Amino acid sequence: MIEATTYFERYLAWKKRVSATAGQQGGLCYESYTAMEPDMLQHDADMGNPAALEELGERYLFGVSPFPRDIDQAQSLLAEAAQGGHPDAAALLAELCRTDQFGRRDPARYPALLERAAQAGSWRAMYHLAQARYLGQDGFDSDPAAALDWSLQCHEMTGNLN
Repeated sequence: MIEATTYFERYLAWKKRVSATAGQQGGLCYESYTAMEPDMLQHDADMGNPAALEELGERYLFGVSPFPRDIDQAQSLLAEAAQGGHPDAAALLAELCRTDQFGRRDPARYPALLERAAQAGSWRAMYHLAQARYLGQDGFDSDPAAALDWSLQCHEMTGNLN
């Protein structure tokens, strides 16, 4: 499982870059992908950066200006980000299969996608997997021991993000 600090630095939508003033002193600044200008975000996604791909996929999924709502494009970008190791992209792909909100409901694929996202380190997926395992829903058998294990892993993951 990915460590909390690695998750934050690599995937939680932050990009290290040399700032104009910090660069003169050899420093770095952090820029959130969620606040990044569309051209820079597109550039980083084109370079294959999983965090940029995930953010761009979310923008297409929800139609955040200037990106039109395009579920096919969003699913493609999220799949590429998930293949690059982005845990939240994997969780979003699972979520697309769980509900019919985006017209991609696929209950047969949901359990494997959710488990893969949890194993990749998505705390959201861990939480949903714990709930599904406890209640025996969404294609999972009830397994309180597995539910407790995923709940504890979720707690460990989020408890270390201070």
